[in-house]
Amino acid sequence: MKLRVALSIFLLILLSSSSVSAQGRGAGRGRPSTPRPDFGGSDLYAPRLFLSGRVLLEDGSAPSGQAAVQTVCKGRKHTEAYSDSHGNFSFQFGSQSSGNPGTDGHFQDAETSSYDSSSRRNKIGEFSDCEVQVSLAGYVSESIPLASRLSSNQGGDLGVIRIRRMTHAEGFTLSATTAMAPSGARKAYEKGRQHLQREEWEKAESELQKAVEKFPRFAEAWFELGLAFMKTGDAGGARHAWEQSVQADDKFISPYLGLAGMAQHEQRWDELVRLTDHILSLDTVSYPLVWFHQAAANYYLHNFDAAEKSALQGLRIDERHHVGKLEFLLGAILIQKHDYQAASSHIQKYLALATQPDEIDAAKKKLAEIAQLSTIAVPPVPAK
Repeated sequence: MKLRVALSIFLLILLSSSSVSAQGRGAGRGRPSTPRPDFGGSDLYAPRLFLSGRVLLEDGSAPSGQAAVQTVCKGRKHTEAYSDSHGNFSFQFGSQSSGNPGTDGHFQDAETSSYDSSSRRNKIGEFSDCEVQVSLAGYVSESIPLASRLSSNQGGDLGVIRIRRMTHAEGFTLSATTAMAPSGARKAYEKGRQHLQREEWEKAESELQKAVEKFPRFAEAWFELGLAFMKTGDAGGARHAWEQSVQADDKFISPYLGLAGMAQHEQRWDELVRLTDHILSLDTVSYPLVWFHQAAANYYLHNFDAAEKSALQGLRIDERHHVGKLEFLLGAILIQKHDYQAASSHIQKYLALATQPDEIDAAKKKLAEIAQLSTIAVPPVPAK
């Protein structure tokens, strides 16, 4: 269920680093002999509605870190808001401002992004295929069907969404070092997070610098400092902060996600494979999007067997097809392996999931390419 946190950090990297000169772009560049499939796309959420609720653990307590609150409509997922320290959340469903990268370092899925203002609607019936869930790495969330809740007398109050700890994850999105931090460091850290939430990047940097100076092993403060650096265009500072976070707590997943986002943006495919390997060694079940990026990195490195393995594993854990582009990527991989029948099957599955014109067009073009390649690959029947 957790596409979990399946890194708004990647989206943050792509948005922030456009103003920064990418470092090390030459390393691991894609090879020209391999077609570069378009794994892009956009999402469509038409309605506008004010929703609120609370995220709680099974014991009734609030999670100690921010949890991403997501809508899932017709298999498409979008991060709408993040819970506060008490587990409360609220958002305007369908607002263009919803779904901004949070300060917890979680990257959004490949399926998130823009809205089409020409097709906004307000009927409750339009929510019939939508659910609300919570994304926090290492946890499984229950899903709230939106239509049934809104058709009751509860209005936009979604009530409590409960999450439970998974048993297959060794990594964490919260660091054990936070509990060790002295009070002065924790106060600076909390102030820094508040500034991040208000998009006061320079003030956030100042407070988070104080936190790590007071307690150099403060892994979460180092990570948040890296986010602040990215927002002010300092990619080098972000990399250093995330590397310090990893050194402070090697089971804290978020900084690895940040570094993976940088590697993906800079097309450092070998580094991306290494980082995603480590992330998935800590948590194999929470991140279908990480499996997607690992598969894509291996694709560009011409490691097609490894790419196929990663894509297949991503599909196994992505039961609700939140990362639909795994089907498209697997089809592209299988084309390189000359398995055109299987490639066509996966592209057709992607086409069934696609909702955007550019996605549909890309799938149809790929199917046409497969048909042409299949014709070339099959030798003509000799005339009698």
